[in-house]
Amino acid sequence: MQIVADIMTREVLTIRPEKTVRELANLLAHARISGVPVVEESGKLVGVVSQTDVAAYASHALPPIRDPSGYYQGVWLGPPGELPVMGEALVADIMAPYVYFACEETSLVELADLMLDRRIHRILVLRSGQVVGIVSSLDLIRALRDQLVDSKNED
Repeated sequence: MQIVADIMTREVLTIRPEKTVRELANLLAHARISGVPVVEESGKLVGVVSQTDVAAYASHALPPIRDPSGYYQGVWLGPPGELPVMGEALVADIMAPYVYFACEETSLVELADLMLDRRIHRILVLRSGQVVGIVSSLDLIRALRDQLVDSKNED
């Protein structure tokens, strides 16, 4: 039976809580990932943040605009340079201050059950309170695919 250590990504990108949401969005886009652990300078894990958190922030960052007639309500669709200026939020403002985690020895069945039950897409892997890996839903799908291919090849 496979365990978390067999499929986890060991080189985990992280972000600090004092970074801006804009910096977070750039990190996620450039690395082509959907979320990262939030760690203090000391390496202490303080939360996790994802594209969903960025989207939730963005959807509330701009107030609805109502035209003088009162018949139209929406958000600004004009050129970006003309957007109303809003304060630049920090990662600490939008992150989830709790994390779901597993140990390296956790079975993939247990891991999948946790992810399905909590409806989450990534699990941090901790050893002595330090992040040593991450497993995403794509990692689980890849492991399942590999098992299916191996099973087919054995037939």
